[in-house]
Amino acid sequence: MQASKFSQKSELTQQILDSLPGIQFPLEQTIRMWWASPDGGWLLTEAGNYIFEKLEIESHSFAVKYRSAKFYLLADRSFTMPYYINPKEIKLYGSKEATAVMLTGGDVMQYLERYC
Repeated sequence: MQASKFSQKSELTQQILDSLPGIQFPLEQTIRMWWASPDGGWLLTEAGNYIFEKLEIESHSFAVKYRSAKFYLLADRSFTMPYYINPKEIKLYGSKEATAVMLTGGDVMQYLERYC
């Protein structure tokens, strides 16, 4: 049986908190601060992305030409690792998915529509 996204996020968030000396936020509060939808997909908030960057977690950035509601829905349903979207790009924190996007020429929407 596959673990829910919430339990996977809880586990990942707790691992990161454990690696931050001197930081003692409650797990549930941290989940609400770092994840755009605690029960949904892997979209990070600005605060979550900041922590991932400060910890130098490997990421790959791709320009995003346009973002529609369909884009956000597909990303939320499809990505299995954390990601962050800002006005200019999407940052993927999973090298497997980043590699797959690279195979589509870096077109995230094409990847989401064709392969997910």
